[in-house]
Amino acid sequence: MFTILRRLLGVVLTLIGVAALLFGGWFARSLGTDGHATFTTTPQAGLPVVIDAQTNARTDLPLLITATAQDDVPITVSIASPSDARALLDESRYVRVTGIEVRDGVLSADRQWALLTETLGTGDPITPATADLWRSQETTDGTVEIEGDLEAAPETMILSAPDGEKIDRLTMRWTNPSWFYQALSIVFAGLLIALVGLALIVRRAPASDPETSDRKTTGPSSSDPKPAETQRSAPTTTDTQATEPETTS
Repeated sequence: MFTILRRLLGVVLTLIGVAALLFGGWFARSLGTDGHATFTTTPQAGLPVVIDAQTNARTDLPLLITATAQDDVPITVSIASPSDARALLDESRYVRVTGIEVRDGVLSADRQWALLTETLGTGDPITPATADLWRSQETTDGTVEIEGDLEAAPETMILSAPDGEKIDRLTMRWTNPSWFYQALSIVFAGLLIALVGLALIVRRAPASDPETSDRKTTGPSSSDPKPAETQRSAPTTTDTQATEPETTS
């Protein structure tokens, strides 16, 4: 019974170790030695993309935002205070970045790190390039990169392309080198747990001492002679006064 429980525990530990090994290995490979966590989305065509303070200032980690379109398509990046941006957007339709997730599971073949978005508003999309309320505004053809300015946060960023054009790809990349080493620690912990589990599965019960086993399994035989008992001899008494009478004729 003990052997069955030991092997069952070994199987459980092995499965946990292998899962941790795959989990940590995948994260280490995805993050790289620089610790880059990159999340991607494809925005809806014809709508400006809004990245507000709830997304770009959620952490104090370095952030790089990249928008990509066709080489000859201009992308305009407009930055304003949250209140001014809300007043400008009002009821117009736009795409807002809401968060991040790892889709389809860590062990799936088609997994990806994705930006979550939602479409808001019901009116016609605005043209941010024509407004004059921006703290800063930049237009670049093809690809534009913006570093998250945590000192100026909170702020709202709006990315847009001209009518009839679209932004093909939007990425947000956070960097933390310690993430890579944390993933490696999960790999080593999983490997150790798996090895312990395997050892419990293949380990055999220790062989018992033959002499001890013989003493435990072999009892006294009924045919063995019993030890001789010491018999007591009756004391011999000599009566010096009792003599056999002499007979005379």
